[in-house]
Amino acid sequence: MQEKEIVHITIDRSEVLNALDVATLKRLHQQLKECRAKVVIITGGGEKAFVSGADIKEMHGMTGEEWRFFFELGNEVAHLLETGPFVTIAALNGYAFGGGLELALACDIIVASESAKVGLPEVKLGMIPSFGGVRRLHRAVGKYKANELIMTGQTLSAEEAKELGVVTHVVPPEQLIEECETLAKSILANSFTAVIAAKKLGNDSDANEWESAKMCFDQEERKERMRVFLE
Repeated sequence: MQEKEIVHITIDRSEVLNALDVATLKRLHQQLKECRAKVVIITGGGEKAFVSGADIKEMHGMTGEEWRFFFELGNEVAHLLETGPFVTIAALNGYAFGGGLELALACDIIVASESAKVGLPEVKLGMIPSFGGVRRLHRAVGKYKANELIMTGQTLSAEEAKELGVVTHVVPPEQLIEECETLAKSILANSFTAVIAAKKLGNDSDANEWESAKMCFDQEERKERMRVFLE
């Protein structure tokens, strides 16, 4: 992937509402592994969906071994979004259901269009959210509300998702990417070493706060930023 401060990744299978199949997850995994940007903005192709979920047509015919590969690949992609050395912003331009919402929940920030709808409807198909969505939604909204949403398969509007703390901003569709880029530039105005250290602390319960703080304290950038502030 080209080295830029901000890159855009578009999941583009608009003919099937950007449903996730193996090939799409492989491409996304490769893009994230090769990413050298500081901020990744991820969205869906077309105007109707971010990601409508897994490709049920493909999944229906999978063997147990094929499903295991799909399961592990989806989890690896979510893990990269959550722990990669870059900031991830999900731009929900439409439906974010099932695996789509799970990928968004793995991102650092979620911005939604007013037309977006979100949900984890897997129980309606005899499944559970399998890309880490159960635990991430529990962390985002708390045990009891997460249980309700997962066990009922309820769909939320963008505003309802914002009220619960899943989405940070809700904007008109035409302003979605601009809002994400504004957030990205605001983040990039700060020490990126400190930003990524804070990201790691938030996602890794085993991360050492003292070591992270000391790493930031020891860098020359910290000294220069403090000098400028004092002046």
